[in-house]
Amino acid sequence: MADLNPACARYADGWVHTLGSAQIERYALLFDEIVAAMQRHGALLDDLQVEVLSTLPYPLACVLARYGLGRYRVTQKANLDDPDDVYRAEHAEPADWVMLGNHDTPPIWQLVRNWARTGGLAAQAAYLAQRLAPQPSAVAALQQEILRRPERVALAKFADLFVSRARQVVVFFTDLFGFTEDYNVPGTVHANNWSLRLPADFERLYHERVARGAALNLPAALALALEARGLATDETGARLAAELRALAVAVGTVATVVPAE
Repeated sequence: MADLNPACARYADGWVHTLGSAQIERYALLFDEIVAAMQRHGALLDDLQVEVLSTLPYPLACVLARYGLGRYRVTQKANLDDPDDVYRAEHAEPADWVMLGNHDTPPIWQLVRNWARTGGLAAQAAYLAQRLAPQPSAVAALQQEILRRPERVALAKFADLFVSRARQVVVFFTDLFGFTEDYNVPGTVHANNWSLRLPADFERLYHERVARGAALNLPAALALALEARGLATDETGARLAAELRALAVAVGTVATVVPAE
């Protein structure tokens, strides 16, 4: 028998909180078939992703642990008032996949505008400064730096992904290219859903937006994460951080691109 928590609703993650090995094997039967089929075709477990976006019932968690697989953590959804919230990047395990958003969430660039309008930027900046400051004495200054413009909050949110313990980072194209339009609004039927596309001159668009801080500057995010993890203190790390900073400036240089015919 599984141990149940009567204080939880039957659909809640904590409803089942203990299972025996035989029960886990029984629960994993269908998943075992998926893994067996992959192995028959020469695929590796590293090729398998399991889209667990929010809830993670204990039986499912046991099956994932059986194969050393992680979950998705969509960090834009993190509740900053709840230290135990599953979306917070600091809870990511090495096998997890972390991301700011996906096809069913607003782009980060839309969110920072909303946070600026509703007064939510300060809480985001305070949280991110705690995560990214290389030492405690630098938290206050970094918090003010992040707050200088909403776009800096977006950059810090990107860096936060690389500070986590997760080995896989996913960046959806709307976040990468600085879109503010929704790709899909779940639960709605609309002609705009699933229809957003990159223009033919996407490279020029990307450089122009990075130049004004309105798209993901990946080298800048990596440099910030490198320094936050204390990896830029020796000669090698300092050189890498400097190279990333220089590349960040280069990425913001608008390129002249001839669209493909």
